[in-house]
Amino acid sequence: MAAITPQELQEAIRQGLQSDIQTAILSTNTNEVSGLPDSLRFYTVLDSVLALPVAPPENKEINGPLLELPPTLSGYNFLSRDTVLNIHTYQLSNGVQVYLKPTDFLNDQIQFRAFSEGGMDLYEDQDFPSARYGFGILNESGLDTFKESELLRILSGKQVRLSPYMNATEEGLSGGSNQEDVETMLQLAYLYFTRPRFDSIVLTNYIDRQRRVFEKIDTNPRTAFGRMMIDKKYDYHLRRPNISLTDFEEINLQRAEEIYRERFADIGDFQLIFVGNFEPDSLLQQVDHYLGHLPVLDTEESWQDRGLRLHSQPFDTIVRAGQTPKAEINLTWHSDFNYADRNERLHHTVLREVLSIRLR
Repeated sequence: MAAITPQELQEAIRQGLQSDIQTAILSTNTNEVSGLPDSLRFYTVLDSVLALPVAPPENKEINGPLLELPPTLSGYNFLSRDTVLNIHTYQLSNGVQVYLKPTDFLNDQIQFRAFSEGGMDLYEDQDFPSARYGFGILNESGLDTFKESELLRILSGKQVRLSPYMNATEEGLSGGSNQEDVETMLQLAYLYFTRPRFDSIVLTNYIDRQRRVFEKIDTNPRTAFGRMMIDKKYDYHLRRPNISLTDFEEINLQRAEEIYRERFADIGDFQLIFVGNFEPDSLLQQVDHYLGHLPVLDTEESWQDRGLRLHSQPFDTIVRAGQTPKAEINLTWHSDFNYADRNERLHHTVLREVLSIRLR
């Protein structure tokens, strides 16, 4: 690969796009066959498209680094160490606790996670679509003044990944980096806490893509079966793990941004965890620089129960769809148990694994 020059690659692509193509394949479903062009018309259109001039991409110059912050004095303090699990607990300048677990399992990898109780179930039904899909809009919008394409250019060549998430009961950040790019990861974390970006054009394109998917999603028998099964199991509850096109059309961009900012307004409600090959003092200086001076509001939140439950009575349902003989069966049993008890969760997990092995 090192011997291939950019000029050689460009020439190979140019030759591959010449108009002397011998074979081309069009694929579609049976409903669209009548609208397909014949081979002569198809190759005429293809030749005309390949002959069109292509303008070079507009490379907007991006001045400055991803983030500039004034220098601050580190004020972190050591609190405790778990000698069994080798977990070190520190407190940042703003009082936020950080948990470090140094390990040499991988020589050049640092995993990071920040999480807080709360999540989508803190919001009423009318806000649920905005809360549920707002993070998808954010992830495609970029950060601060940078569009997604500009942000990707800045991060090009760096081994770093970080993204926000929110489920029913918590929100947070999850990602990692190598040792060299850990500062970039912390800069991203700072921006996700303070300068999210919600682009109205991204929302329009996002909904349009989903509309094209959902227009034909249930024409696949297996997909239709799976979606029906979820609806039945959860009694068509609004917050069931299923999606409809109506959900996307009810997204309010302004409300999505408000919800995101509410969830990330108080870093004091978050647990910060780092696992990997690092030197604690060096890492903590950077963590305190970027996250140790964010506002702490001293709020305490917990998730709310919105009544999402599996169907309480036995039922059988059969779906007949498709033309090819094929069968798929889903059997579900459920009952209550003490989920707060760690041993109970472990025993149920082991039982599930053993049952799976026996069934196979």
